Amino acid sequence: MSENIGVKEFLTRYLSAIMPRDKAAMASDGLVMAFGSLSLIASTSTEVISEAVGISTDTALMVKLLGYVYSRSITDDFVFGKAYSDEEIKKYLIALFTGLHVETVYCISLDSKGRVLASDRLNIGTVNASEISARVVVECACKRQASAVILAHNHPKGSVNASHQDIASTGVIRSVLSTCGIDLVSHYLVSETECKSVGEQIPNC
Repeated sequence: MSENIGVKEFLTRYLSAIMPRDKAAMASDGLVMAFGSLSLIASTSTEVISEAVGISTDTALMVKLLGYVYSRSITDDFVFGKAYSDEEIKKYLIALFTGLHVETVYCISLDSKGRVLASDRLNIGTVNASEISARVVVECACKRQASAVILAHNHPKGSVNASHQDIASTGVIRSVLSTCGIDLVSHYLVSETECKSVGEQIPNC
């Protein structure tokens, strides 16, 4: 089953509580076509949602809240003490950053077997920037007794392309962590619909 089918079913199930099921299904199809994901719906204004699929602003508000509920269900299912695939980490991160309109930094600490120990918010910045301090990352990793970490921060304006600052900070943090015997597995850049690591864009970074 594709993710879009899952989103349609989720929306249809809850919208059926306030409108006939056939209309709920049509509205769900329209929402998926217009926005593609619940995380993007949650980050969109009720006015835009209402105009995009021809539903009332009250219904659009409920749809927006459903986006948050869906994202919260994903983050709640993210269990510490378990190892996750790259795709599962990306799905978690997109849900984690849903609705955040300023750049925010998270650190996921891992044990020697790649199991998640913790997910900590390190910093909140502005719409355009958030400082990632190597010292703060090391402190977080040591506090969690991590063997490795995954860094992630969001780009609220939507692009997951690595900036010169993203590339430079990744190199510095990787080097500092290495001196402490801690591996930087990935540094992810996250938007409402995408998640891509700096290493996917810049080899060996």
